[in-house]
Amino acid sequence: MSSRRYPSGSEKRKRKKRVDDLIDSQRGAIDKFFKSNASASTNPNDAFALAIVPVGTEEPTNENSREEEHVDINADDNNILKSSTSNSLSSLAHNGCRNWRNISTKLREHENSVEHFQNMNKWNELRTRMQKEETIDKDLQKQINKEKERLRQVLLRIIAIVKFLGKHNLAFRGSIEQLYSDSNGNFLACVEMIAEFDLVMQDHLRRIQNKEIHYHYLSPKIQNELIVLLSSNITRSIIKIVKEAKYFSVILDCTPDISHQEQMTLLVRCVNLSNGKINIEEYFLGFLNVDDTSGLGLFSVLLDSMKSLGLNINDIRGQGYDNGSNMKGKHQGVQKRLLDINPRALYMPCACHSLNLTLCDMAKSCGKAVSFFGIVQRIYVLFAGSTKRWNVLCKHVPIFTLKSLSNTRWESRISSIIAIRYQAKELRSTLFELSHASDIEPKDKSDAKSLFDALDNFEFLLGMVIWHDILYSVNKVSKKLQSPDMCIDSALNQIQGMVQYFEAYRNEGFPSSLIISKGIADEMGLEASFPVKRSALRKKQFDESNDQEEILETERVFKVKYFLVVVDMAITSLKTRFEELMVFKDIFGFLLISTILKSLNDTELEECCTKLGNTFSHNGSSDVERFTELEYLILGLVSTVPAFVIPLFLVGKADSVRNFKDRYWVKANIWIIIFSYVGNYFWTHYFFTVLGASYTFPSWRMNNVPHTTFLLTHACFLFYHMASNMTLRRLRHSTAHLPQSICWLFEAAWILALSYFIAYLETLAIANFIGHLKIIVDIDMLDLFPYYEFVDRDIMYKVGSLFYAIYFIVSFPMFSRIDEKDEKWSLSRVAVDSLGAAMLVTIILDLWRIFLGPIVPVPESRQCGQPGLAWFQAQNGST
Repeated sequence: MSSRRYPSGSEKRKRKKRVDDLIDSQRGAIDKFFKSNASASTNPNDAFALAIVPVGTEEPTNENSREEEHVDINADDNNILKSSTSNSLSSLAHNGCRNWRNISTKLREHENSVEHFQNMNKWNELRTRMQKEETIDKDLQKQINKEKERLRQVLLRIIAIVKFLGKHNLAFRGSIEQLYSDSNGNFLACVEMIAEFDLVMQDHLRRIQNKEIHYHYLSPKIQNELIVLLSSNITRSIIKIVKEAKYFSVILDCTPDISHQEQMTLLVRCVNLSNGKINIEEYFLGFLNVDDTSGLGLFSVLLDSMKSLGLNINDIRGQGYDNGSNMKGKHQGVQKRLLDINPRALYMPCACHSLNLTLCDMAKSCGKAVSFFGIVQRIYVLFAGSTKRWNVLCKHVPIFTLKSLSNTRWESRISSIIAIRYQAKELRSTLFELSHASDIEPKDKSDAKSLFDALDNFEFLLGMVIWHDILYSVNKVSKKLQSPDMCIDSALNQIQGMVQYFEAYRNEGFPSSLIISKGIADEMGLEASFPVKRSALRKKQFDESNDQEEILETERVFKVKYFLVVVDMAITSLKTRFEELMVFKDIFGFLLISTILKSLNDTELEECCTKLGNTFSHNGSSDVERFTELEYLILGLVSTVPAFVIPLFLVGKADSVRNFKDRYWVKANIWIIIFSYVGNYFWTHYFFTVLGASYTFPSWRMNNVPHTTFLLTHACFLFYHMASNMTLRRLRHSTAHLPQSICWLFEAAWILALSYFIAYLETLAIANFIGHLKIIVDIDMLDLFPYYEFVDRDIMYKVGSLFYAIYFIVSFPMFSRIDEKDEKWSLSRVAVDSLGAAMLVTIILDLWRIFLGPIVPVPESRQCGQPGLAWFQAQNGST
């Protein structure tokens, strides 16, 4: 007996050969049990019928007829196809095809072959069984579907865990990748927690522990794959929102990660229109690896990222970075390189960062300012270096605790100054105790003694008061600049307020700070005087004293070389670092506050709009529509002229045998010209007085109605009335068999519905919500429509459209009478009929104005001076 645990390779090959030989010997054996049934089938879809023949029996056939046997493919009365048994196999299916020129012939032969019909029948039968779930493997399919559903539920829970950890910025993995281990990380810990309450996850973990399944979807590879899929989906959603908005701004910032790899964050800011509301939102698109931190290197990374995300760099309308030279450089910075490609991408540095750099400039403006913050930091380091020393501090200083100076957020240093400013006496006592304690290291005692002497210096106390006032004011402004609803005008007001504060503080701050410092010195028991340097002695007169002169001299030196240097640096830095913000004010200033916008006259408003249009124009394209009166007039002519020119060249069959004045299109144009002219000249003012509407585009006017409106109205009205004629004729033809009263009812209902539908659509098109600009102002949302302005848009859509539909309710049936019933109208009759329709509309509109009144509160400047028509004496107050 062999000692092998597993069979050898030779045994495996012999076993495989025996199996192959058995399969070859049995190949085709099943064909003995089936034969072609030449009898007609009762099922017209069966192209072939199979009969089972017992083993050892043969169907009695004639030897001569067997060679000439034919198979009836179709079992109906019409024998569509008959083929011999020698042609029952398809050469296309077995041998393929090389002659592609005759592929159509081959395909027809294959479609008519017995094999094709046989396989099609098998497939149709299998498809029917699969639809009814009656296949031989239906139990197996149920198990597969059940397993699919189970894994789908497991994946839903795993994806929820991934989303939770990613949303809260938590690490996924631990040091061990095993379930129910102490250090297996947050991901597996969340899986274990869900399994305690969820039966699906509990069953999944049971299968894993019992080794019933191998693919459990909990590995780090699956976690990373899910993270990538989720991030890709989020990125696609953000890109879709950005592309719908079209224009966007980019925000960049660089920072090294924990592996000392420089990374650049990319954010986009755009208007989100996806949920039906207008929201300005910022989206984070990812970290970009940066190898070259120069302006050219960062700009190249930006270009590559825009290309990979499918965003057009020419659609950028703003760029915001910090104040680094590689970002804001005027010659080689990222903002300058982007402006060279796209001049409409206006640059705005971070306002808070600019304010922070202003404080940096102030703190580095003189040596005493540098020394002051050095002493503040030394005080914190002394106490924070030991819990024992910190306990001594807490015993003496119970209210404000000491805090370290921030290296990046200078405005937050107010927290460090407050603890010293309001607890100088207690802090001095603490330092005195440390300097005389016996259980303190000599180095720490020396530091405590040195800091104790620094607090005794009156210049330090005065500088402390000055910096407290400055940092307190700057911190308030910085907090406001970081608020989510901060806009340009508010930021400008805050910065201008800071400049005014420092200008006033320059004149009044030093005396007030000096008074406060003297009060603190008196409370601490110190002499409120500046240290006097030893100077050369000179002979003095008997009544001369130089004590007061020396005091005044040291005070003046401190003011000039410390106080004024710091304040002047603040004013200069604020004006320099916020120059770009002033540029934005120069461009958008007239839109920021509604009162300023309303106070501008036509000339000033045109100048401001021209400047805005020039700013956002490049290479012949402009983001701001700037049509002139002539261009609007040309637009109206281009829209109207085809209604007269096209019929001259494309003459209809009916008009070809008529005189020019008898042609239908001539009469239709005359009717619409008169009706639309009366409508524009008179009825437009009802839109002003009743609906509260007004035109907002530049155009030459007649009776305060733009000339362009006369031309566009003709083109639109002609199209509306021709469409009405076509539908009315179709309706009359369809209802001709009905009683006359029913026909009139259908026609009236159709005219009312069509009139309101057209009026609503035109109102919606005129006040296109995509074309307007929303600007947040102090009092409300100011809507600037490009063509038409409404007091209340919703009411205008619903009720105003009904008011406008009166035009068509009257005109559609009257216009349809032209040349109807073989009655040819003259031009004079056409004109009189159009004037009659116009008069009837005028009466109805004025009755609305008198009895129903305006649909919205209308300003007095738009109200009609005549309260009613002459024949409505009651409305005029007459008896």
